[in-house]
Amino acid sequence: MLLRSRAFFLLAGALLAFSGCATATHEPDNLDSLKQEIRSYVVDGRYRRGIEAVAARANRWIVERAASPTFAI
Repeated sequence: MLLRSRAFFLLAGALLAFSGCATATHEPDNLDSLKQEIRSYVVDGRYRRGIEAVAARANRWIVERAASPTFAI
């Protein structure tokens, strides 16, 4: 019985020790292709439209907040 327990703990320890080695890795994205994605994001107007959408939301919030009766300066 003691031999089975020892074997179990040795096997469990070995599995835990080597389980970290089985992780899959991948090559990082190429920096040039990421730069090209950013350029096209800016050039075709998606960046500007995103900024305008956030600014419009912020402006609406400010107008609503200023009009609220609980607004205090």
